[in-house]
Amino acid sequence: MHPPEPRVVSFLICDQIITERGTHKKSLIGVFHDLWAPAFPCVHPRMSIYSCLSDALGRYEFEVRLVEVNSQQVVGGGRIPPLEIQDKLAQVELALDLHHVGFPRAGKHEFQLCSGGRPIFSKAFMVRLIEAQPPAHAGTEVDPASPFEPGGD
Repeated sequence: MHPPEPRVVSFLICDQIITERGTHKKSLIGVFHDLWAPAFPCVHPRMSIYSCLSDALGRYEFEVRLVEVNSQQVVGGGRIPPLEIQDKLAQVELALDLHHVGFPRAGKHEFQLCSGGRPIFSKAFMVRLIEAQPPAHAGTEVDPASPFEPGGD
């Protein structure tokens, strides 16, 4: 019998993840959606992946694959040590540090989170040449209406 497929609650790519001692709270530093390189092929020195899963129960063998979308070529990846999840209601966090990640060319790439050899989630991002101009909206933050008032009194 196979364990139920976990539900991916969140999946973010960032520069670094800091885990606080004692509380094990995660701080994600430099969340990004595009990656810029001066030339190709290129090697990105460091990045991190954060994922939060739920609805999992049993033993899981997770794997992360880096795929060049146009060619469907797997250009990187690795296995996560097996996890035994005892509580289906638990929020299980995966924080992965990746070093020396290679990109053969510019274009759309994706990280795939796999369980039992099957992709259960993918996160696409663009790898771009620095010489290209970023789109007008790059770096612009959207500030949605919030029920919280800034400041206090």
